[in-house]
Amino acid sequence: MSPSQDQSSRQRNQLEDNREEPRDRGRRPRRRKCLLKGCGKSFRPRHPMARYCSEECRRKARQWSQWKSRQRWRESENGRKKRQEQSVRHRERLKLAERATSGPESGERGSSQAAAVKDFFRIPVIVPAATNASDEPGARHCSDSARLTAGGH
Repeated sequence: MSPSQDQSSRQRNQLEDNREEPRDRGRRPRRRKCLLKGCGKSFRPRHPMARYCSEECRRKARQWSQWKSRQRWRESENGRKKRQEQSVRHRERLKLAERATSGPESGERGSSQAAAVKDFFRIPVIVPAATNASDEPGARHCSDSARLTAGGH
């Protein structure tokens, strides 16, 4: 018998396999947990390499990664040196700002800024007659605090 006439068991099995229903062609990765520490939600990834369940988790993971990178840089020799130089420049700027605010014009105003602000909001009433109630209709009466400031009753 020629091979075309004799069906071996292997060929019969292949024919039977081909008669089964076709498999679902679209493959989807299984559910996995979000890798962000503290999240751990189960999600179905849209991409085989997806690690995080949402855009927010991806953003937080990126922030942490950048923070960790900065920490590693500051621990290195060059990083420590640059950070020290940065601190020196910051202290110099603070000294310059302090000198600018402690000039002669601030000494003339008085020792306390709060006293100047307190006097600013105080409105002196010069005429004691202005504190008296008027019998005219529609007259404006001063408040009790204005009368006390002017020494009126």
